[in-house]
Amino acid sequence: MAIQNVSIPQIKAARALLDWSQSDMAAACGITEPTIIRLEAAEGDLGGQADTVGKIVTSLEQAGVKFIDDNQTSAAGGPGVRLALSPKPEVPSPETVQYPENMEPDAPTGAGG
Repeated sequence: MAIQNVSIPQIKAARALLDWSQSDMAAACGITEPTIIRLEAAEGDLGGQADTVGKIVTSLEQAGVKFIDDNQTSAAGGPGVRLALSPKPEVPSPETVQYPENMEPDAPTGAGG
C-alpha cells in the first residue's frame, strides 16, 4: 500500500490489533516514543513525515498487519486494517488418538484389510 494512503486512525488501529503500546511500536520501528505520540496526535496530511510513516508501516506489515486501501473491495467499504496472519494460532496441531477399546480386531480371522 502506498504510504500516503495510510491514515493516522489506521496506524492507531494497527497498533491496537497487535496489542502494542506506543513504546513497543517505537522500538519495533526504530524511532522515538515521543515521535509516535506526536504522530498519533496529529490530524490531517502525513506527507511531511513520509520517512517516519514508512518505517511505521513497514514494521506493522512485518508484524502481520494488512492495510486496506479505500479502493480495495471490502464488505464494509472504506479504508481499514486487519491481521494478515494470526499471531497466536488458536488451533492445536492435529493428533491421532487410539483408544484401547477400538484396537481389538472386529473382523473374522483371515479377513484382509
